[in-house]
Amino acid sequence: MKKTDPPIILPSDPTAATLRTLTGWVSRQGRFYGEGPQAERMARWDGATHLACTGCDKPTIKSYGLCDSCRNKAQTTRWEALQLIDYDGKSMFCIYQDDKFFADEEEFFDYCDENEIELGEVMLVVCVPRGLRLLNSDYWGDELPEDGDLPDEVVTAVRHLNEVLAATKETRWYPSDKRIVLTRAP
Repeated sequence: MKKTDPPIILPSDPTAATLRTLTGWVSRQGRFYGEGPQAERMARWDGATHLACTGCDKPTIKSYGLCDSCRNKAQTTRWEALQLIDYDGKSMFCIYQDDKFFADEEEFFDYCDENEIELGEVMLVVCVPRGLRLLNSDYWGDELPEDGDLPDEVVTAVRHLNEVLAATKETRWYPSDKRIVLTRAP
C-alpha cells in the first residue's frame, strides 16, 4: 500500500458513520428545511394547500394570491378602467382576458343564449388585426459559419416573402385596450 492511498474503511468500522440528532422544520410533505424563521416559513409554505386571500383573508388555492371573488373584482376594475368606445359593428371582439372571439353581434348573442349568460355579465373588448410576423435572416444564424452570409437567392426570397407577409392584413386578431358594451335591440 502506498502512503498516498486513502485508508480502507468498511461499513462496520465505527468511523464510517456517527449518530447525530438534528432539529428543524419538516413540511407536511416530509421535506426537511432546518432551523430558523426562514426554514419555518418554507416548510409551512410547502405543507400548505391554501393561503389567506390578500384581498379578504378567505382561504384560496395556494397558486393564487386572491380568492375567486377578489380576482373577479380586480378583473372587473381593470376592464372598467379601459376606454369605453361605441362598437362599429364590423370589428372582431372578444371576452376580456379570455380566448373566446366573435365576428359579429349575432354570434355573441347566440353564444350568450346557448350558455345562459346575461349580456351584462360579459366584459368585452374590441380586437385589432395584426399581420403575420416577418422572417428575419438571423433565423438561420446558428446554421451558418460565424462569418457566413446567406446566398443571394435566399436573401431575395426572404425579401419577397416578407413583402407578401406585410401585404397580408388581418390574419390574426388581438384584444385591444378598448372596451365595448353590447345590448340587444328591443
